[in-house]
Amino acid sequence: MKTATSCEPAVTIALAVSLATPAVAQWQLAPLATRAEFRGLSVVDGTVAWASGTHGTVARTTDGGATWTLRGVPAADSLDLRSIVGLGADVAVTASAGPAEAGQARIFRTTDGGASWSAVYATDRKGVFLDALAFWDSRHGIAQSDPAHVAQLADSIASARNFPA
Repeated sequence: MKTATSCEPAVTIALAVSLATPAVAQWQLAPLATRAEFRGLSVVDGTVAWASGTHGTVARTTDGGATWTLRGVPAADSLDLRSIVGLGADVAVTASAGPAEAGQARIFRTTDGGASWSAVYATDRKGVFLDALAFWDSRHGIAQSDPAHVAQLADSIASARNFPA
């Protein structure tokens, strides 16, 4: 879990999430002590949501946004995690954005609520810049990139197949 040290001032980022309620969605500010800027958001249901951001930071709530847990993806502290898909309270997939030839086009997966992460996809193909993830069920999805690069993700990211540009 990431925490600020006494010599490193903490910056509070307000993360606003609208979680569905039977009547009307309500917004609440949730201050998080982090230097990360959040880029990705995935709401799983009325209690679980995931957010991803700079410095390899991921935040997760399992209580409708009342509290958030900050986690770091190992070996991703220099990466911008721009897209995240929550597949449940404990399972999520996140992608980093940046030039593939600089080692920045990667996808990570957790199955334990973000306590640990596995690198499940990477490419060094020149020009690839991962933009978005989408899943049509818990085992099958796609990663989209500039320019026109798509990877099919299958078996909960156990395998990936690149489509030609």
